[in-house]
Order: sequence, then C-alpha cells, then structure tokens
Amino acid sequence: MSAHISSRPQFALDQWNFLLGSPSCTGTIRVQPEDFKVEELLGFEPSGEGDHLWASISKRSMNTVEVVSLISKAVGVRQQDVGFSGQKDRNAITRQWFSIPIRNDRDKLSKTVEDFVSDHSQLELITLSAQPNKLKRGVHRANRFQIRVRNFSGDEAEMELRLRTINQEGAPNYFGPQRFGRGGNNLNTAGSLFQGERLKINRIARGMALSAARSWVFNQVLSERLARWIWNEPILGDAMQLDGNNAYFIHDGSDLSVVDRIARHDLHLTGPLWGQGEVPTKGEVAQFESKVVGNIPLLPEGLAHFSMRQQRRALRLIPQELTWSFEQGNEIRLEFVLPSGSFATALLREILIFNAQ
Repeated sequence: MSAHISSRPQFALDQWNFLLGSPSCTGTIRVQPEDFKVEELLGFEPSGEGDHLWASISKRSMNTVEVVSLISKAVGVRQQDVGFSGQKDRNAITRQWFSIPIRNDRDKLSKTVEDFVSDHSQLELITLSAQPNKLKRGVHRANRFQIRVRNFSGDEAEMELRLRTINQEGAPNYFGPQRFGRGGNNLNTAGSLFQGERLKINRIARGMALSAARSWVFNQVLSERLARWIWNEPILGDAMQLDGNNAYFIHDGSDLSVVDRIARHDLHLTGPLWGQGEVPTKGEVAQFESKVVGNIPLLPEGLAHFSMRQQRRALRLIPQELTWSFEQGNEIRLEFVLPSGSFATALLREILIFNAQ
C-alpha cells in the first residue's frame, strides 16, 4: 500500500481548506437516525407504465447497498438488476427510489415488494409505480436534508453569518468523508487495485473504490484553488459548467457575461473527475490542475488504467431553501436542498466543527 494513501488519518474533511476559515462553533450530529433525514427528489414523476417497477422506500439505519441486496433476494433478481440513483447514508432516515425489472406479472411483483418491506421494521414503502427504464445513477435532481445538531456550543451570530454567506455565495463542493468509506476503506481498496492486487470484491465495491479515488483527487484540486482564492473567479481556460447540467464550455474571454452569470449561480467553475486523456481546461488552469494531480501518487494513474474518463464537477454547491433555527437544549435545526451528488457534510463543515455519532 502506498504510504501516501495509508497515512491519511480517517480521510477527514478538515485536512482540506475552508472557504470561511475553520469555524469556532461545535456540535454533534447523528446522535439518532432521526437527527439526519434525507429525501431523494427525482424532479419528475414516474409514468406509471413500463417494464420496471419503481419503489420509493424509507429506510432507517441501513445504507443503499444493504437494501439493494435484500430486494434482490426477495424478488429473485441479480443485485445489478436493481436500480438506484444515489448512495444514501446508514446512520440516518432516508427516502429513495429503487427499480426492479418486471419479468412477468406486475401485480405479483408489487405484492412481493410490499410483503418484503412489511417484514423489515427498518423499512417503509412510500409508493409504487412503473417506468419503461431501469433507474440509473445520478438521475434524481436533488436531496432534501433535515438535520438536528445537538450539544451546540459557540457564537450564534458567527454561525448565522456563515449560513447567510453560504446562502449567497455557496460552499465548497467537497466529497464528504462517507465517500471514502469507514476508516478510508474505499480509498484503500482503490490503492490495492491500482497496485495490481487481486481482490475478491463485487462490482458495486469496485465502483465505490474507483469513485473514492476520483473524489480524493477532486478534493485536492478544490482545496488548492481555495488556498489561492480563485475558486469562484474565472481564469482564461477554465471549464465552466451550466447550473443543473453536466455540460460545460471553456472560458476563452469571448463571453463577457461569465462573471455576472457566476454571481447569479447560472455558471460554476469546475474541477476534474480524473480519468483517461488530457484535462479539457487550457493554459494556466490546465497547468495548475496537472501540477496538483501530479503530486498525488498512484491514484491518477490507476484511474486512467481502469478506463475512467475525464469528467468535470462544479467547485461550489448552492443550497436551496436553506433555513435554520436555534432551539432549547442547545440544538439547531437545519433544512436545505442540495443538487444530487453534493454532500451535506460539505456544507456543515463550513459552519461548525461537528462530531458524528
């Protein structure tokens, strides 16, 4: 194992630079699963017709992969046949969609799913519908978070100032520590794969390891841009991403509205999701990204070897419908909506130092 990887203690977010500096307020999250609620927002309604049964399921203290495994056994299909859009945390109450191929009788399959859910006290069936297609990763538009912070200590005015600033300017779009697995296991698995070790892991575990490696590289680039205070100011050669869309274009100076569109949250600067080929950025930006990535042993080369392709990710996340309240018992309630692929912990780390139970 590379010393560079194994030396990362718990792969905690506090090793990366902050937008607003390290906060002084402290608190505790996830004391109970009810303290961290997530609702997946598709952004559309299933049509009600098609060859795949879509089930919206609420789960308590279970992660997505565990539910996929249970569904596959209950209905008699392979795990890879069960579709889902995003990974959801274990220590939480989360609501998300799953899809199951309809082999023969839709009513019979629906009854099987209903019975399966009723047999598990940690699960609740919200609704069933149908779609022509399997649910694919990243399809959902956003996630709604309801978070209770316990044992709050600090200056409420400072925290409110940070929240207002994030509401206006956004927060660094870091991948959260859960992407790297418990104790960094996903990243360690990637390191083993990249060093040629033969591991007995399934397709899902392999995909999680590769995603962890890409996430680590992205976080390093974002942190370095924050250190130079150029994370939200366009440079010629930057790859600019349209809000709510993976499409991007290279900033060449011909569009004089770029700065204004960034301020209006219509455009975002991006960082690399590493893979094969050259970065699409140009000039100074390309040199900067290549230099940062060049200082990360093993991971970039391994991602290219495993045929991951170059993609881009917005450097900032913009919360929607952000509200907060200070309550009795030194508690804070937060509610906000984040685009799919963004992490609530990336927002939380900018406002307080938190312990997670």
